[in-house]
Amino acid sequence: MCRVWDSRTWQVTNTFPAKQYIQTHCDISANGNHLLSSSNGFGGQGCEATLWDLRQPGCKVVEYRGHRETTACCVFLPSSPGGPALVASSSHDCSVKIWDQNTAGNTALHYPTMPYPSELNGLYLLIMFILLGSFPIFLITLSLSEACLTTLTLDGSGPLVSLAPSDSSSLLCASFNTGLHVLHHHTDGLDLKEVARF
Repeated sequence: MCRVWDSRTWQVTNTFPAKQYIQTHCDISANGNHLLSSSNGFGGQGCEATLWDLRQPGCKVVEYRGHRETTACCVFLPSSPGGPALVASSSHDCSVKIWDQNTAGNTALHYPTMPYPSELNGLYLLIMFILLGSFPIFLITLSLSEACLTTLTLDGSGPLVSLAPSDSSSLLCASFNTGLHVLHHHTDGLDLKEVARF
């Protein structure tokens, strides 16, 4: 469970629902509107980062899924003027992922046509059947949960345990086996590379 405290009054201002797996890290956006939390897990179960809306207590905006082991850290990346809002996550699976915060959870309701599976291109499909009297209503929801812009795997690094953005294009990543990695990403989040290691 995540709780947000007002440091002036020591009172809880927001409480977010408990998740199935232990929460490992949290970060608050620069504008104070969102909280990002990451989850323990294994084999792709759990292992997500979750974006919460602080203006609507308990409101989960989106889950960023794609790591195979515990997502140890998640952070909001400083945005450059006119650039997209980006989120980064690191995992015990030796990978760092950058996500587009604003497109990862877009959902659209479509009635009554359904795209063929070949048209989904990584979109997840949820179909809910609701019965009203004797007439079924088909509710089809498409969710862009695979909105990862780029992934960098640091082979041999062991679990990646923390992230710290240093500016709008640099990110520090700590690992168990190979120390501190300095990563550089393009402002659109589409390119991520290691530029130094300590």
